[in-house]
Amino acid sequence: MGYLALGAYLAGASTGLPDLALVALLALAILAGAQSEGSIARVLGRGPIAWLGEISYSIYMVHLPILIAARRICDGWGYAAWSVTGQRLAFVGIMAVVIGVAALMYYAVERPARRRLRDWMGVTATAS
Repeated sequence: MGYLALGAYLAGASTGLPDLALVALLALAILAGAQSEGSIARVLGRGPIAWLGEISYSIYMVHLPILIAARRICDGWGYAAWSVTGQRLAFVGIMAVVIGVAALMYYAVERPARRRLRDWMGVTATAS
């Protein structure tokens, strides 16, 4: 079910399906992935995907300011006139910056703050 839902979402996104339908398909894909116990669970539960899930709140917190700054910089450099390859490379580079800054914020701010709050609250959990 999960692969089917993800495939439907990707097909819809590639064909210009209306946003409301895409949101519904993405929600279905997320629900199917969350309830999966097979190969999807193994893929999502390990490695880089699991790490991205771990830092996802930091990604959420830093992505908008970075995207705003990147848009202004790219517009100043004539982004609209760039080749498709150049635009795709810029996208990949900006996503790398978002993930890099989010990782920095996660390890330098979020985890230490979480530990301090646990200590302050007297919680002895061993989680990161």
